[in-house]
Amino acid sequence: FDFYPDVREILLALHEAEIPIALASSTWAPELCATCISNVTDRGRKLIRIMKMDEKRTLGDIVDYQELITSQKFEHFRRIRDASGYSYEQMIFIDDEKHNIDDVWIVCGE
Repeated sequence: FDFYPDVREILLALHEAEIPIALASSTWAPELCATCISNVTDRGRKLIRIMKMDEKRTLGDIVDYQELITSQKFEHFRRIRDASGYSYEQMIFIDDEKHNIDDVWIVCGE
């Protein structure tokens, strides 16, 4: 498992520019995903912690907001808006699944 090409460099550039980064995932196991992002357990490194951003940081080190719930993307986006204080107009949503983009656009794009 790895990022799409150029994603690592883009995320690092956003982080270095002090632009907050949010991660949203629909999951049936939100607690497990949160552990993967933010902890190294006794059983070894979890998937997202292994995704090194550079020699010193992992994905969990550079993400400012995490929405790991069983929900549609517009609900993730709404919760990120509420937690961050940014308006929808100040946020960029990127997803590789068109139905997620459509869902967010219907709720947030007008």
